[in-house]
Amino acid sequence: MPPGSHIILLSSSLCINSAVSPMYLSCNISKGAIEQMNRVMAKDVARKGITVNTVGPGPTGRELFYKSKNEQLLKMIAGQSPFN
Repeated sequence: MPPGSHIILLSSSLCINSAVSPMYLSCNISKGAIEQMNRVMAKDVARKGITVNTVGPGPTGRELFYKSKNEQLLKMIAGQSPFN
């Protein structure tokens, strides 16, 4: 990659939450690994002028997200989004 390039990785806002449901365990394990990979890669490629960032977009409309959430909770979560 040429100097000035950017690497963008996707994570989850749940990685910084200590009260996460066990059903999100496998998702959080993989996203936590991505965040650690970001830290290591950023240090390695910084000398080449390449930046590495991770974005945790918050809740996304996936089957796992909707599982076990009632309509009231979904509306409350949607109301916290800056995009609504």
